[in-house]
Amino acid sequence: MEGRDLAAPAHLLSERGALVHRAASRIAPSAHGSVQHAGHLPAGKYYPSHIPMTPNSDTLISEFENLINSE
Repeated sequence: MEGRDLAAPAHLLSERGALVHRAASRIAPSAHGSVQHAGHLPAGKYYPSHIPMTPNSDTLISEFENLINSE
């Protein structure tokens, strides 16, 4: 089987390209360039998890670590 057999038909590719271009033109130039991305997390900094933790989760974690380390 040749690679060209797996490619999408040309009319589908041109439609997709037009859709992407149209969507990109809707983004305001000021909004597009003003997106700020977060850098690396500083070492030693704690960021809370989105996973809800029970009040005694520290105890459960330490018991789990003790179980792993005892093997």
